[in-house]
Amino acid sequence: DCYAPPNRQSGALAMKTALLCGYYGTRNVGDDLMLFCLQHWLKQQCIQATVLAEDAQQVHFSGRYASIQNYPLLGQWSIKQAWIEGKAPHILRQMSSSELFIAGGGDILRDELGLRGFSYQVEKLIVAVLLGKPVYLVNVGITEPTTRYGRSILSWLLPRCSKILVRDHRSVQICSTYKAAKVTEFLPDIVTSFPSIVPAPVNSGSEDYVLVCLHAKANIYGRYDLSAERLSNMAAALDRFVDLHNVNVRFFACQSIPSVDDHE
Repeated sequence: DCYAPPNRQSGALAMKTALLCGYYGTRNVGDDLMLFCLQHWLKQQCIQATVLAEDAQQVHFSGRYASIQNYPLLGQWSIKQAWIEGKAPHILRQMSSSELFIAGGGDILRDELGLRGFSYQVEKLIVAVLLGKPVYLVNVGITEPTTRYGRSILSWLLPRCSKILVRDHRSVQICSTYKAAKVTEFLPDIVTSFPSIVPAPVNSGSEDYVLVCLHAKANIYGRYDLSAERLSNMAAALDRFVDLHNVNVRFFACQSIPSVDDHE
């Protein structure tokens, strides 16, 4: 189990420095849990990671992690912000000074949303390889590319990674297809280690309930259309579940930012 603490002899060990890139700071509970568990595990591996975050202030506020703001190196959203204002060179300096580059947490490699979004996902990974840094993909999902550029980039990038830890068997197969089987390993989602880090409080007579999470943009990748009919079927299934098991239903907003607010 790669996410178990390593067996080490007593004595101080030098910490390696890493830049950890992911969709962190987006007020998403799942991503926040992944970051918490990843940082805990990385410290056990003697790796001190600075987070390259979508919102560095939010990451620092939520977990007191060292963090810097992520920006697209290719200026996909703003050439002025990336290069004239010096944001991209700052990231490159951080990458050069770190010993490792890690991309972690979630389905971070997918090209369904077009070249601009996909290039933003892979650009730092490509630069890290070109800089000669060991590159690790940790607790990731990889979607089968639908475009020629997606297939070309993954076929170049994946075999050049030092290690790829994936959380689903689909990603294992994709890594095998793109000749990265030797560096790929399947492990359960790292968030499953959360109870061992922070044990749950003892239940003191609180109600039993089923927790339901509905995503405000469930069909963002064109695969999960949450139609009125499907919502009606889900409601009927929950009613049946309540009748059978005598539980309540609670709804939980997993993400809440202006562009994606699950409270809707």
